[in-house]
Amino acid sequence: MFFTSNNKAFTLIELMVAIALVALLATIVVPNFFRSNLGYERRNFIAELNSLVRYGQQHAIITGRIQQIFVEVGKSIELRSATGKKDVKGQDEYKLAQRQYVNTKIAIPSSIDIKNFVIEGFDAMDEYAQRKTGNVWFFIVPEGLTQEVIINFLDTNDKMYNGKPRPVGLVLNPFTAQFKEYDTFQK
Repeated sequence: MFFTSNNKAFTLIELMVAIALVALLATIVVPNFFRSNLGYERRNFIAELNSLVRYGQQHAIITGRIQQIFVEVGKSIELRSATGKKDVKGQDEYKLAQRQYVNTKIAIPSSIDIKNFVIEGFDAMDEYAQRKTGNVWFFIVPEGLTQEVIINFLDTNDKMYNGKPRPVGLVLNPFTAQFKEYDTFQK
């Protein structure tokens, strides 16, 4: 096939338009591709937490025993089951629930900075003031209902447009034993 100088010029213009379109798409797609990985650790943590609480609900119904979701703030969350015994102080004793193939203890990612842990309207984090550690817990009764719980935290891996960590509020539905995620702190 023979090309004239006009055909070559037209091909060069087509090539430049194609390059411009690829560059335009790259400026849109590439940042969004990397942004999609932001919040992955948070979403995974919330999914594990929901799985743990839901299993606790099922375990409470099946065993007829109170279940405790024990949170070591900044470290881990575990499901504990009532043993039916009392400790030295006369309070109910709980032990880590055991189940094959189901993880009854999950790690809290270092990017999750818990600010409020509200149980039945009382912020248990107030007791720890400015510390990032402490222990809090809530219960699941044998009928499968949970206490009212709100967890407010900052996701330090996911920065907002102003450079501040993303605020996240989790609200536990006492009937379904599942946390719903909000993009602001909840009360």
